[in-house]
Amino acid sequence: VSHVLAVSGLHVGIVASAVHVALRPIKKRWLALGLTVAILLLYAAMNGFSASVTRATLMSVIALFGAAIGERNDTLNALGFAMLVALLINPFQLLTASFLLSFTAVIGIVFFMPLFQNGLRRIPLLRHRFGKAIRNSLATSASAQIGILPAQLSLFGTLPVWSVFINVLAVPIAGAVVMLAFATALLGAIALPLGIPTAYLTAGLVRVQNAIILFSSRIPYAVVTPGALGIGGGIAAIFACLALWRFTKGARLRCAFAALAVLAAIGSYACDRYMASQRLEIVFLDVGQGDAAYLRQGRTRILIDGGNRQDFAELGYSVDYGTSVLLPFLRNRGVSHLDAVIASHADSDHYGGLSAVLASLDVDRLIVGPDDGANELGYRELLALAEKRGVERIVLRAGDRLMIGDASAKVVWPDAWQNDTNESSLVMQMEYAGKRVLFTGDLGVQSEGALLARLEDVGLLKVGHHGSKYASSAPFLEALQPEIALISVGTNPHGHPSEEAIARLKAVGAAIYATQDDGAITAMISKRGIAVSGKLGLKQCDVKEGSQGE
Repeated sequence: VSHVLAVSGLHVGIVASAVHVALRPIKKRWLALGLTVAILLLYAAMNGFSASVTRATLMSVIALFGAAIGERNDTLNALGFAMLVALLINPFQLLTASFLLSFTAVIGIVFFMPLFQNGLRRIPLLRHRFGKAIRNSLATSASAQIGILPAQLSLFGTLPVWSVFINVLAVPIAGAVVMLAFATALLGAIALPLGIPTAYLTAGLVRVQNAIILFSSRIPYAVVTPGALGIGGGIAAIFACLALWRFTKGARLRCAFAALAVLAAIGSYACDRYMASQRLEIVFLDVGQGDAAYLRQGRTRILIDGGNRQDFAELGYSVDYGTSVLLPFLRNRGVSHLDAVIASHADSDHYGGLSAVLASLDVDRLIVGPDDGANELGYRELLALAEKRGVERIVLRAGDRLMIGDASAKVVWPDAWQNDTNESSLVMQMEYAGKRVLFTGDLGVQSEGALLARLEDVGLLKVGHHGSKYASSAPFLEALQPEIALISVGTNPHGHPSEEAIARLKAVGAAIYATQDDGAITAMISKRGIAVSGKLGLKQCDVKEGSQGE
């Protein structure tokens, strides 16, 4: 129901209706029309010509001119004209959520509302006069929901199951709230006490609306997370829309399109499952100066680290990569459950964003390394949150092994708490399809030497400590001989990645990627090799002959 918070077509419609009534005494029709249009354009300008307001304003203007000259309004043509003008004002609106949701909602209403109205007319309880209002409200809400569905899934990865029914209550209340709020503003401008009664009414309705929405959010499966539509999902959506389209005639044709939609959805799901079983996917997320990686193999999904979370109370803002990056990414991937979340060590730029994940998703396990001396408040709060949420806490040490689907992750460090947070970083060597990946946390030079006897050549190295000059020593890199070096780094005062570390990585012939330059970086590991992709495109990296045990 977030649309009720936006300045949108609802507001424009109320303004247009109010102006039309106020100017009705004017006998000169074109003068009244000109004044109405001028006021609507002024209102749109006051709102910065946002996508939804621009759309509603232009469509209202077209409808008013059509009525003035006795022509029937064509909604699709009006919508197309509004879209053209909005994009001429600002072409980049095409990439915004407000533009996509506003225009696709109207498209859904135009194409699908007649079908829902006809179907709802068959329900006896909705045939009387009061039922007609409910019928129209349900039809409008359902058709708009279908219209925005592809954009909603692509943008947010979530589907609010009950929104069609909740909007039947929320939208009329929102309309009353907007009208009362306008009345409060106008009356208060005349004399402040005059606006007090309508202000109280407005506040009361807002409380009722909030109570309805909060209650609905507690209903089981109020929101599901199917993830963004892929190619197969897009094809399924097209066939589903054709099945519901008002211009699709005949029950047989509708059933055929519906069947094709189901087949496309099943095929897309089966293909995704098969591809997941044939490779290890690692996405190194861009969380600024921090670490976060999402791993998927088969049906197993885990998260290693989660970026930073910091509050800057004196500046009035906070940074939480869990909320701003991890959760949107996971929802986009359709992830509502994680088999494990791993905190490599007790530095906030590694564990900070994990609190938002534990609070929002179903997580089975929180995996940590030896943390006897880790007393940072935020880290202890993370452990307390895991306990409160019933998440099992597992402490791993060198020699332990973790299975991620068919991939094996061997813990090679530390044996015990090292009296230092960075040097106690959980170091894991993963192996899949004969290829190895090493996660190093913030391990420094002093501990790298102790690891040399435990390590093997790796195809991909997650570079330690964001490319610090005090990590990734020459002996360490010469022992690993990494084909690919990935640095998770952002703007920072420490000079990461350092020139010294970069030079040492180049000396061993590693292909270097950095999230600061490439954004989120995906590594696909399969029998064919390691394919790495980021902003700079795709590179197939064949590991050195004999280095991966093939």
